Formats: sequence, C-alpha cells, structure tokens
Amino acid sequence: DLARFFAKDPTAGTYMTGFFPIMMFGLPAACLAMVVTAKPSKRKATAGMMIGFALTAFITGITEPIEFAFMFLSPLLYAVHAVLTG
Repeated sequence: DLARFFAKDPTAGTYMTGFFPIMMFGLPAACLAMVVTAKPSKRKATAGMMIGFALTAFITGITEPIEFAFMFLSPLLYAVHAVLTG
C-alpha cells in the first residue's frame, strides 16, 4: 500500500484503516477486561502488565503482547479476534 500511496493513488490505505479502532480502543479494552476478571490477589500485578500492554498498543501500534496474553488466557477469544481482524 505504501507504493500506491507514494504513486498518489487516492484509494491507497483503504483496507488498512479498519484495524486502527481495534488497535487503539478494542485491544486496550480487552486489557481492561483481563484486569477486571483477574483474581483479586493477582489484580495489581495484572493491571501493571496490562496497562503497559495497552499503552504500547495505543501509542505504537504493537499489539503482540496483548495478543500473546489472549492466546494463553483465552484461546477461544483469541480465535474470534483473529477471525474478525484478519
């Protein structure tokens, strides 16, 4: 898509923009859900880790830490996420 963008194609990036709301809001919300559902004894440690993951996804677009957490905590939810986001 970058080559098309630099060639001044007005439709370049059309299919890439749909992932940004998921990356900036959906996955950080999933982090919040993981914190809320954590055991009370582990909630503080989980919150520290998930806040870092959520900020990383929101600021830099690196979503792998959240997705790895998903993969091991809820494989079914990860499969749904993978199908819906491509």
